[in-house]
Amino acid sequence: SFNTNAVPSHHVREKYKDLGSYFITVYQEDHRKNPELLLRAFASLPFDIRMTSKIVVVTSHDRHSEKLKEKAYSIGIPEDALVVTGYVSDDELTYLYSNAVAMVFPSIYEGFGLPALEAILVGTLALVSNQSSLPEVAGTSDTLFNPYDENDLKALLIRSHRDRLWNKERWRTQFEHAQRFSWKEISQRAHKALLETNERYERDSSTASKTLYVTSPVPPIKSGIATYLTGWTRALSQHSEIVVVSDDATKDITDKYISQHSMSKDRFEALQLSVASFVHHLGNQPYYHSYQLELLERYGGVVVLHDVILDHFSDFIEHLDLPIPASLKNLFGVIPKPKADMDLAYIAELRSLRIRALLRWVWERADGIVVHSQYAKDLLLNLGEIQGDKVHVSVQGQALKCHVQNPPAKDLHTPDKLTITLPGFIDLSKSPSTVLRAVSLLPLKLQPKITFLGSGDPAIIGSLTASAKTLDIELDITGYLDDRAFHDRLSQSQIGLVLRSHDRGETSAAAILCLSLGVPLIVEAKGSFAEFPDTICVKVAKLDPQSLADAISTLTLDPGLRADLAHNARIFVEQELNWNKVSTDVLALLRPLP
Repeated sequence: SFNTNAVPSHHVREKYKDLGSYFITVYQEDHRKNPELLLRAFASLPFDIRMTSKIVVVTSHDRHSEKLKEKAYSIGIPEDALVVTGYVSDDELTYLYSNAVAMVFPSIYEGFGLPALEAILVGTLALVSNQSSLPEVAGTSDTLFNPYDENDLKALLIRSHRDRLWNKERWRTQFEHAQRFSWKEISQRAHKALLETNERYERDSSTASKTLYVTSPVPPIKSGIATYLTGWTRALSQHSEIVVVSDDATKDITDKYISQHSMSKDRFEALQLSVASFVHHLGNQPYYHSYQLELLERYGGVVVLHDVILDHFSDFIEHLDLPIPASLKNLFGVIPKPKADMDLAYIAELRSLRIRALLRWVWERADGIVVHSQYAKDLLLNLGEIQGDKVHVSVQGQALKCHVQNPPAKDLHTPDKLTITLPGFIDLSKSPSTVLRAVSLLPLKLQPKITFLGSGDPAIIGSLTASAKTLDIELDITGYLDDRAFHDRLSQSQIGLVLRSHDRGETSAAAILCLSLGVPLIVEAKGSFAEFPDTICVKVAKLDPQSLADAISTLTLDPGLRADLAHNARIFVEQELNWNKVSTDVLALLRPLP
């Protein structure tokens, strides 16, 4: 759950300190997003709510600001009641989400609806439209509204603002539902599709390639799919050699892993492979995705379809600058292109026909199609008029499992002063202020010392230092340490503390290192941490100062428990997280190509 005790950076607090009470939405210039509904519903709210609340619109383009402001002012929303942010960083977006009364998502269609899930994961209720996949993301029927009915949304805005108990209870239900969106599920379903795809190949080819080629937008391209790819490749790399085949125009890939495991389309084609196993991450932006179509036509493969309504893509099929396969251009050559002087109903009919044609073309060439919701699957089957035998649902996800080498032996010892160590980069997602408050609740006889092994935002570090002084807690912040020094300091700890109020699916190498070193570990029971056996660590179900203090006290005052955890952790790492097991998993899951 969202950590209400986290201390935002000074920069973020100063920038948004005067917002007060507000509803938040995320918007890009797209006819599906429907932000006007929120404006109309807000304008009709009771006087007391309108006078004490705002709308915060997160959007990355200045041209959106003026359009929204003009609309707001025309329906009577005061100038200071509408805040259009412009581009915000991840930390700012997290802060804005977490301090809102509710996140409002009035979209008419979403392939998945990631902003709603993001808001839920950082502790904010999501009010979403009852269209497309959004009900599947929210998981609560009484937080849905008709995106064509401002009174429907108005009622939910009033209730979420006035009935905070209802607001919190609905969010808790949404948060529990959100836990089903995990990388584990993605990996399993993607592998199922790949295995079914490869059933037509012979299994006895001992020299077959195990490489899985992936096409997708890549960072730094500003695409949600590019961001998604950074987690997806890491999840699938546990089972196969991954090579990302990027657009020839893409240079200076910013994600280190993808950069090290990528090649351009031109370089791939120079290999002149007759057979290759492909996964194509396909979306609705033609300039990001058109290069994938030639590879799909030549090699087939599994298509992860992030959007089903490919309206923008279908509009640009005939564009001269796009590398569109001749078969697709010829297909669209017999379908009239919508023009501004046509009847609106005829334009809608033509666009629908073009979308269906593009989906059918993709389906005919794909060995399997993966979508992110049951709704998307149903929509694809209806729009494309296709059979569902090779369409699979795979939720969009968040969490990775870790694998490490066999840990070194270490005898557990108890120092004169309790040493609690938090390894890794210091940021708000690891709840550092909650840790300090928890330590302040411990019995004085424990004489706690807190060590942060790592560096972080100077503003966060300054705030922690000031809080520790106020609470009379001995605090040591080491700054960056090389691997040897990091391991040495961590091995001297009496307790390792690895918390994460929310995550993006990244591996917690720090938690695994604690286990491998035999350092008794406390984690928050969520994400990948929840998958740890109860015999190797202490899990805090609810992250608040008192619950964390109780866990620390239990672990500190029971040396037998500490010894058992250290022993079990080493066995777990040796048996479940060793590289030999990883290799075995890869060989078992991937079928050879001919």
